[in-house]
Amino acid sequence: MRLTIEQFAGLAPKVSPKKLGDALATIADNVRLDKGHLAPWKGLLATGESVSGESHSIYPYNNGWLAWAADVDVVGNITPNDVRQRIVYTGDEYPKIRSGNEVFRLGIPRPAAPTTTVTDDGDTSVLTFVRNQSYRVSFVDAWGAEGPLSDPSLTHEIGVDGKVKVGLPSVPGGNYNFGAGARKRIYRSNSGSSSGIWQFVGEVAITGDEFLDDKEPGELQEQAITENWIGPPDDDSALYPDGPLTGLCVVPGGSLVGFSGNTVCVSEPYVPHAWPLDFRTTIPDGQVIGLVPVASGLLVVTDKKPYVIQGSSPSAIIAIQLESNQSCVAKRSLVDMGGYALYASPDGLVMADGSGASVVTEPFFTKHEWSEYEPGTIRAWQYEGKYIAQYGSDGKGFIFDPAGETASFTTFTLDMAAGHFSVKDDTLYLANDKGELFKFDAGSPLSMTWQSKVFVLPAALGLSVLRVEAEAYPVTVTVIADDKVRLAKTIRSGLPVRIPGSTKAKRWQVKIEGTNGVEFLCLADSMKELL
Repeated sequence: MRLTIEQFAGLAPKVSPKKLGDALATIADNVRLDKGHLAPWKGLLATGESVSGESHSIYPYNNGWLAWAADVDVVGNITPNDVRQRIVYTGDEYPKIRSGNEVFRLGIPRPAAPTTTVTDDGDTSVLTFVRNQSYRVSFVDAWGAEGPLSDPSLTHEIGVDGKVKVGLPSVPGGNYNFGAGARKRIYRSNSGSSSGIWQFVGEVAITGDEFLDDKEPGELQEQAITENWIGPPDDDSALYPDGPLTGLCVVPGGSLVGFSGNTVCVSEPYVPHAWPLDFRTTIPDGQVIGLVPVASGLLVVTDKKPYVIQGSSPSAIIAIQLESNQSCVAKRSLVDMGGYALYASPDGLVMADGSGASVVTEPFFTKHEWSEYEPGTIRAWQYEGKYIAQYGSDGKGFIFDPAGETASFTTFTLDMAAGHFSVKDDTLYLANDKGELFKFDAGSPLSMTWQSKVFVLPAALGLSVLRVEAEAYPVTVTVIADDKVRLAKTIRSGLPVRIPGSTKAKRWQVKIEGTNGVEFLCLADSMKELL
């Protein structure tokens, strides 16, 4: 009789140890299963860098790191070839935009309506040349970003060579980017209609308080396009009782997306400061928890059912409820896996894309086993197509690998406060509660433990010989027969090893420990069977 273990898989706690598939395990800790054999994960490697202690969000920027104690979502590379290297983020008081060491409120405020004084009516003797003039104003920040237009001024009848003094609104406070180079831009309507075309007539420095308009209609320039370019929901509780924009991400096409309460908001493509009201949609049922771009749309997870938002443009988006009852119980459990997302629900990990959502860990857990992993506390990151998760508060973690012929779930030792996966160098960076930064899977091999299912033989046998084929030695092996340890030995070569004791047993189990990979392991009742 020969018992060979040459395929190694992860855990399936819902299944009895005696009923598990031959490759499945009862313990699979710090083990990597995607290399065709049993191997340990590598540990953390200190980078020598640090951030503030107790940081819960980190982001690489300008050859260093930014860190926040809050749950912050960051989007970089917001416009093509951005020489300012700007980033946008939510979760830190109100939405912000940063370039280098400069940090400002995201968005440009809408000015108050300008005042007007006619200083010269002009020649009004020929009615054909008399026009109705009114004005609107916008603010332009120091980086050239233009905000929404003000309400129109009063309308005046002006003739040829007429002159109007436009009183310009003051600039509100609030950490806007209105330093050197910022301007007030003035637009004019010849028809006087507040719904007509508004053309550029001139601009002054942001500190200017008036503008004298003496231009004829043919001298007006481009049409205003920023009429409704308001900023995102911010900390103005009167306007946004559900709070500032949060959950920031970017979708194909260059639009930023976030949410406030149950309202999902979308920016103008590649215009991070412009969030028109027409680019918003409300999720009809459930509190929004998080957003992730997926194939065929934007996944919206809630405390009830998930939705997908689709549309040909930001102004034509709709929210479609997916046929799933799986709520999201932790925002930081939601991870973009590339084309689809994974998140924690009360029943297990959910895999979702634009076409549907399902509990992908159903083969391994019932709701009761899954609850032991404290899903409401899960924080997770993507790494090499795997879902790397930490839960609870005492260094517990797990790794779910949805790829390959068979998905796998294993446990892992992880006690970090924040993390960031860098696409640029394909590295998962983690920070502990002291602020020390590490690279995941870049240090020395961890000590792994893998324990097999309980093999139940047709009849009691005395398996007396063991052989372990490993990448390197030593490897520690424990052989358990009918719940009693028969052998606990450090194996130092691929030569057969005797298992002491002559008592026959029906239930056999093997545990492997160490830092070296294992190709296979054999138990036999004779040397002849082993060879």
